[in-house]
Amino acid sequence: IGPSYYGDIQIEVGVTGTPVIDLEKGIIYLVAATRESETGSCPCQYPHRIHALDLRTGEEQLGGPVDIHIDLPQSGDATFIGERQLQRVALLLSRGILYIGFGSYGDRTPYHGWLLGYDAQTLKQVSTFNSTPTGNQGGIWMGGLPPSVDGDGNLYLVVANGSFDGDSDGNNFGMSVLRFDPSILVNGTPKIVDWFSPFDHQSLIDGDVGLGSTGAILLPRNRVLVGTKNGQLMLLDRDHLTHTGGPEGDSPLVQRFQVSWGPMFSSPIYWAGPQGERVYVWGTSDALKVFRYDGYRIDPTPEMTSTVVLTDVWPGGILTLGPGLPAGHARQRRGARRGLHRGQRQGLCRHLFE
Repeated sequence: IGPSYYGDIQIEVGVTGTPVIDLEKGIIYLVAATRESETGSCPCQYPHRIHALDLRTGEEQLGGPVDIHIDLPQSGDATFIGERQLQRVALLLSRGILYIGFGSYGDRTPYHGWLLGYDAQTLKQVSTFNSTPTGNQGGIWMGGLPPSVDGDGNLYLVVANGSFDGDSDGNNFGMSVLRFDPSILVNGTPKIVDWFSPFDHQSLIDGDVGLGSTGAILLPRNRVLVGTKNGQLMLLDRDHLTHTGGPEGDSPLVQRFQVSWGPMFSSPIYWAGPQGERVYVWGTSDALKVFRYDGYRIDPTPEMTSTVVLTDVWPGGILTLGPGLPAGHARQRRGARRGLHRGQRQGLCRHLFE
């Protein structure tokens, strides 16, 4: 269902976006795509369905599964086509709403970037957002991350290559960082309260090297960090995105610098540790790098760089931050590592990061 060169998802279909769990209710929400045919041979249908499963039994809850299609009125003539929309973004559960994002299968058109909202109790569609309602493309990928949410409940979304006319009061926002207030719906669409697109967005679109490959990482003191497919980081003032940003230092673009020799398909992570604030990045065909962050700007010179380079490994290192281990566990882990010879340790690292 993708173009001839497309190899990411072939033959197997199913759950391609990370599910989300409501621990209080004991429910895991997920979206699964299936290939179906009444005759047993294609042409086929590729429906997406929301499942709300009991964590203990796996049984369907809340009247699921529910077919995904656009129930609410839309601006423009865009339609949701199952075999063109890939559910890659992790699901988000925020303030009682389940959010589901979509990109494409290998950029095979026609497709759009969609963010759909469903009532987490009834699985009824309550909001829809199309990133390019009168244009095309604008997939929502974000390295597989969900939209970010600030303390006020605002959603942050990064949109990839696609039609853009936001700077002329249009409604197409390819190559943009968007902030929504989901409590305000206009014809079923959450209100965009601010947005940012690089001043050179068209060249980024033409070269397929711009935004959308990582999520929007919210940092303290009202900063948001995004990465690009050409290996750059952009640090923004999230309270004053103020639309199209000029060169580095021109508000809202606080910083923009090269951080990786390869594309960034995994999101950076932030840690406020005992030695201060740090940002970690691991791009494709590159090493893991650590950057100092003073709360307002990132030092563009890495503080540390790993000796392991993921040569020709896509999508690079998928990073996450977890709690530290108790001292006893740490000693056990060190002992286990000493029990592995060098080749085994390297193989284990490759397995973990591939």
